[in-house]
Amino acid sequence: MPRRHRLVRAFLSVVTASYSLRPAHFYIERRCNYQTLRKTAGNLSVDSFSFRTGAKLPITGARARLYSPALFCRALIAMFPLNCCSRMISPAPLDLLHHYAAGRFPNWLNGSAGRVGWYTPTHRGIQWLDSITLPRTQRRYIDSERFTLQFNTAFRDVVLGCADLQREGKTWITPALINGYCELHRRGHAFSAEAWQHGHLAGGLFGIQIGGFISVESMYHHASHSSKFAYGQLLLRLRDRGFSVLDVNFVQPHFEQFGADWVPQWRFESILRDLLPQRLSLSDETPCPRLPMSICLALAAARGANAVMRRLKPRSAVIQPMHVPLPPLRPMPRRAA
Repeated sequence: MPRRHRLVRAFLSVVTASYSLRPAHFYIERRCNYQTLRKTAGNLSVDSFSFRTGAKLPITGARARLYSPALFCRALIAMFPLNCCSRMISPAPLDLLHHYAAGRFPNWLNGSAGRVGWYTPTHRGIQWLDSITLPRTQRRYIDSERFTLQFNTAFRDVVLGCADLQREGKTWITPALINGYCELHRRGHAFSAEAWQHGHLAGGLFGIQIGGFISVESMYHHASHSSKFAYGQLLLRLRDRGFSVLDVNFVQPHFEQFGADWVPQWRFESILRDLLPQRLSLSDETPCPRLPMSICLALAAARGANAVMRRLKPRSAVIQPMHVPLPPLRPMPRRAA
């Protein structure tokens, strides 16, 4: 049986056995560390555990009733080589893909400066590609013949240009992210849109693509209005190629004039789940590869754990106001004279 099929079967058996709360044996198909498993699963108690592949964890009887299914889902997530729960950024391409597929993006954790980590806002900025607005003041730059648009010919130069400290004196694009983005580009999950002028790179932008999900992470320019040219031309190309949404993280003023809007994060994550399985690309020469199976399973396990925790979370009692009809007013008796 293929390895990925065994992992799927292990995940389904864990969730099914946890829901039914019957005596069951859980088979973990990857090598893991017992301390990692115990730290991830909380007070998970096991009768026997071995470090060999195919370790057997029997949990039987009333003991199975003491643990929620979310703990087993979290324990399964620990089997995958992904830094799923940490906010620290790793240059490993699988970690980057997992966090982007889960709806996060790198940013300063306090919002403006300091440490950079994985950020989840309350609202997300997106551009609906069926409602693109090309302002009259920007149309002449978008249709300008001064620049030539190219894709993926100078990806690292574009990323280094966006990370240049001379632009704002600070940047969230750390050296670890630069290496990670370059590796994602080599694998086909990162792209760059470049504005060339007389054989020189005048500006551009870069982003992430996973299936039908595509984002713009940062943009820069050396020549005036070159980044506006690249962004406007990218919007038109994405619409022609069948994309429906562009993630811009935050609705900045230069995005707002093209029609970008805010949506709640929960709605963005719902849209993201529908976009990931789609098979779209910027060009026929560079098709977007599929999401690795380990990330698909980790995302499914995380969604299952969140759903189970929401289901098992005790609901707070809502006290409804009681509408008690008041007795009719009676005339007060008069005192005798």
